[in-house]
Amino acid sequence: MKKGTGIALLLMLLLCICMTCVLGFLLWQKNSEIDDLNSDLRRDNRTIEGYEEQIAEQQDAFSKEKQELEQKNQKLKDEKDQLTAQLKDAEDELAAREEHIPATENVVIDENVGRVYQSGYGEFCDANDTYDTRQYMFSTMYNYPTDVVFTGDSLVERGSWEELYPDLSVKNRGIGGDTINGLRVRIDTIMLTQPKKLFIYVGINDVLHGREVESILGRYGELFDVLDQYDCQIYIQGIMPVSSSQYDAERICLDVNEINERLREMVEDRGYTFIDLWSEFAGDDWALREEYYYDGVHVNAAAYRHWKEILDQYIYE
Repeated sequence: MKKGTGIALLLMLLLCICMTCVLGFLLWQKNSEIDDLNSDLRRDNRTIEGYEEQIAEQQDAFSKEKQELEQKNQKLKDEKDQLTAQLKDAEDELAAREEHIPATENVVIDENVGRVYQSGYGEFCDANDTYDTRQYMFSTMYNYPTDVVFTGDSLVERGSWEELYPDLSVKNRGIGGDTINGLRVRIDTIMLTQPKKLFIYVGINDVLHGREVESILGRYGELFDVLDQYDCQIYIQGIMPVSSSQYDAERICLDVNEINERLREMVEDRGYTFIDLWSEFAGDDWALREEYYYDGVHVNAAAYRHWKEILDQYIYE
């Protein structure tokens, strides 16, 4: 009996040992699995942290890019506002200039010769076919805003102003034989060119025709009354002397000198700019200096080069 009990106890002990071993193995296996899961979790956490760093860097980059785009957008908006303001100013200026377009009733069409010119100009100047032709040409030209316009008589007409100032938009509206009143009557056609600066040289033909100094100055005043209607910089150039070989040169030069002296004051009173050409071209005898002589009244190429040198400071101011 005692022997059977011992065997049973032994078997039970063996069974306990086996179960302990099995449970220990199972416990080790679970711990191993837990370690593997913890390892995977740490690896996943490191991956997530890497993604978070990348996202943070991208967010910083997007933030900077957004700021740059906002700055560019503001700059473009400012430029748009500036261009809009400039366009408005240009439209206002154009509207103001259009107010000075000559009325159609002031235009005469001579059906016999096909000429178009403002009525009445023939009463004030010694017109000829050349005058008519150039006035007709100017009346039919396309016009657009211009930097500088030169106008006056033959000394202006003969100048190659466009070539002397190739860097600017320049027009020549000179007509040989023109007088102060002739220029006054056609000034509306000239101002259609919308000049920023208008340079006028006229008056010598009035002197050559024997008109009195007071009459000539009065005509200048009437011309200035018309010019006052326009918004541009106006430069009135003093009359050059003629050569001593010219008929009645002494009387002409005396009259021109007096006109220039009084004209300067008239010009400055109007707020225009007076340009003294007399002192640059007259010799000690008050006549046109020999190096600038061409035909007694008109000047040569050297004179035009010197004339440009005088005008440069006003052209580019």
